[in-house]
Amino acid sequence: MQNNYDIIFFNSPIYRESIMDREDYLPPLGQGYIVTQLNENGIKATIVDCVYEKMGVEEIINYINNGNFPNIAFNIFSVNKDLVKYILENIKRKINIYIGGKAVEYLWKEMICWEWKQNTVIYTIGECDTIYTDLLLGRCLEKPIYRLKNQYIYCVKKESCYFPKDLNEIILDRNLFKNREIMNHYNRYESSIITSRGCIYNCAFCGGSVYANSSSYVRMRNIDNIKTEIQRIIEINPNVESIRVLDDLFLLNRERVSDAIKIFKCFSKLHWRAMAHINTFLKSLDLSEELKKSGCDELFVGIESGDEEMRRLIHKQGTVNDVINVIRALLQAGIDIKGYFICGFPNENKRQMDKTVELALQIKKMSKETLGNFRATAFQFRPYHGTELYDELKRNNKIMDKYYLENKTSSKKQYSYIAGNYSNVEEDYLKENIRRITENSNV
Repeated sequence: MQNNYDIIFFNSPIYRESIMDREDYLPPLGQGYIVTQLNENGIKATIVDCVYEKMGVEEIINYINNGNFPNIAFNIFSVNKDLVKYILENIKRKINIYIGGKAVEYLWKEMICWEWKQNTVIYTIGECDTIYTDLLLGRCLEKPIYRLKNQYIYCVKKESCYFPKDLNEIILDRNLFKNREIMNHYNRYESSIITSRGCIYNCAFCGGSVYANSSSYVRMRNIDNIKTEIQRIIEINPNVESIRVLDDLFLLNRERVSDAIKIFKCFSKLHWRAMAHINTFLKSLDLSEELKKSGCDELFVGIESGDEEMRRLIHKQGTVNDVINVIRALLQAGIDIKGYFICGFPNENKRQMDKTVELALQIKKMSKETLGNFRATAFQFRPYHGTELYDELKRNNKIMDKYYLENKTSSKKQYSYIAGNYSNVEEDYLKENIRRITENSNV
């Protein structure tokens, strides 16, 4: 029990019971930025990662009720809303509750109706790295956008004095995640970093899209700032052999691809992996060999659908031929590719889903004739709060808004939450296609 802290941040659970699923989980870097700011300002803060520690909801409730720390903070997501609700409604002692996370902007009107008893509840919307210090010290410079009795909603938009305009000034204490490296599928100890915020893309299913983040904009960290964090990671744990870049825009364009090569050439013993967009490499494929030489083991590519009409409907940039040509060139350079696919988009029909499966199988076959390897992971579509598809389904009264675990809807248990089948394809056929896409893939 960590009773000597002013506030404990809980990385909220995704399972009701403690489940030993043998899967790896990324550390909650977003909470880490907030906790770093608090500690630098003399407020004792820490993180309890309920996901990594595999804590069930009853264990978390007992942890809170048996402690004497005065403040707690939870993140909340579309898929674990009911779990967080159950935990917070079963707190038996006087405590201040802070709730953050992307979904808060779309859930707070529902959450203010929960059974909060006597506790004060503060909801935070947006990038709240710096506002927590002033909230806890009772000196917040901005008023809540809404108040109901002992509940307060604060919103950090791009106009706010708390909005992190320069990411180079937002520091992360890497000691918070010491020994949280993951053994990746190359059998290398891997640490994670974030190099940008915001997005230039507008995918209709994504909570990070322009549509879902109108109160934010794209910001990038500079080369020296990124190199400093990587160096710090190595100093804390010299066993780190690989870096995984989690944000979508590290390889935003040709210039950023060149920057990535420069960064990792400074760390000759490190390997790295990152997210990548097809559009980026339509004009950067000549840099593929240099990318490989810099230590790039693998790129993560959101392919989503193999049907041109569906790609237009979900605003997925790049054609199917673009996908094939870019991935072939990267594989030929010896860079492995992990492709993400989604089955069951709203009104998706059998022909459209078949094309997605065909594309996945075509790339798998193609990869056998190249230096690089291709692995695929697939998910059943689930509507996230604030996305274009969620809003469209809601307008048409088709949202179930109840997320539950279902087998065979993803290649990993942690991604197997669904909220109904919105396609025009039968459930068994949908699940079979997910199986076909991920078959023989080390996901």
